[in-house]
Amino acid sequence: MADEETLLLSGSEEKLLNKERRRKIQLSEWKDNKNKALRNAGKPYRNRKGTFVPGKCASEKECDKISKDMKTKLFQDFYRQTYNEQSMYLVQRCMALEDVKRRNVAEDVSRRQPTFKYQLPVNGKSYNVCKKTVLNVFKISSRRVQTLQTKMKVNLDI
Repeated sequence: MADEETLLLSGSEEKLLNKERRRKIQLSEWKDNKNKALRNAGKPYRNRKGTFVPGKCASEKECDKISKDMKTKLFQDFYRQTYNEQSMYLVQRCMALEDVKRRNVAEDVSRRQPTFKYQLPVNGKSYNVCKKTVLNVFKISSRRVQTLQTKMKVNLDI
């Protein structure tokens, strides 16, 4: 799961790195790699300064459409995935890119940007929610969503 996301090497690459070394390289045992895996899994960890950073927990904030139990389930399912799987989950299930409906000027001159719609999948249904709700349910930053949106706009591989 989240621990698998640390730097992975093929057998030949690992042999090449460990060739003629007394101590073998164990990337999964490095502090930074352990902390990154813990951080991406939403679990508590110690940062580089040694400060304890508490883990993330499900949102307590209210939303009319989604119950607290559903938020907790979504949160737990989200953090069972690796970081890349989380990003794909957000892009495929929680965010939808909607083109500009009306333009008053030509497309190449227009400064209008596409709109993003947000939804949360609950029991096979998708409920339209605001961006703030998505951020609160998954305890992610606005910057992470903004980066994904930029990649969606230019159709980059996420």
